[in-house]
Amino acid sequence: MIDESQSYFNKPIDSQEFIQRITKLLDKINTFKSSTECYKFFIEEYHVGFIDYKVANELRKYPNIFIFDDKNEYSRIDLETFEDRTKAIEEVLNDLKEKNLFKTLNGWRNEHYFVRKSFNSKALMSIERAGACLFGTRSYGCHINGYIKKNNEYFMWIARRSKTKQTYPFMLDNFVAGGLTAGLSVFECAKKELEEEAGLTIELSSRLKSTDAISYSYQNGSEIHIEGEFIFDIKLPSDFVPKNQDGEVFCFYLMNIHQVKNAIISDEFKPNSAVVTLNFLMRKDLLTPDELPNYFEILENIHKPGL
Repeated sequence: MIDESQSYFNKPIDSQEFIQRITKLLDKINTFKSSTECYKFFIEEYHVGFIDYKVANELRKYPNIFIFDDKNEYSRIDLETFEDRTKAIEEVLNDLKEKNLFKTLNGWRNEHYFVRKSFNSKALMSIERAGACLFGTRSYGCHINGYIKKNNEYFMWIARRSKTKQTYPFMLDNFVAGGLTAGLSVFECAKKELEEEAGLTIELSSRLKSTDAISYSYQNGSEIHIEGEFIFDIKLPSDFVPKNQDGEVFCFYLMNIHQVKNAIISDEFKPNSAVVTLNFLMRKDLLTPDELPNYFEILENIHKPGL
């Protein structure tokens, strides 16, 4: 439950301020506006990503791997097989990491994402998770809303991330979330994260329901994030208490819906996870079109094409 140090989640909600802060939240996850200010990245004939000019300037130092056109419009990797591309990109990223050129590589995960034109197309290579944003390749994840109902009222389990997380340390997050590692199916990823992050048994995990997906794109300096998240809901027993197993969660809060609304418009919530929670509230009729005059704008901004 919320303790006194988080009592501000109980404050009254001004409807106009709420709408304004939701708009600000959507802006945070949709800052990648112009693909003309970067290189398009190709593997074979497939457009698979975007490379910022600063990153491109470093990649030009590996002419045996990357080819750049004369008009500064596109780059492609000049290797023929999945294995050769994966190995070459790993070596480049390790070299860039040693040079300490890009902050994202300090959060090296030893975890790979597939690189492909779209989610249902063939994998052309795999890439270290921390380096995917330097190539603007599509990445995917699973986010899970854990909730209970008491006397017909919803309560949501909200996680606070560990202080040692590579990204967004100590911020609020969904009940469970994780990136879609190369080789795992979507459901395998979701169930794996449920076990590791919240200690769910196989029996409880069977309650998992696939409900929606969101997609968005944002740029942070030289990092270009093109992301899609598969959304699941899981209704939990009222006496269930999550127990983190992998050290990635500092603690869990059980929040009522008023507290959840305050949480997602605070600066404490990881932005994409706040949007996942917003999506839950809209689907469960806990936020209605009458409360959100920008309802269609929200839907447009969390379902971007191209994934």
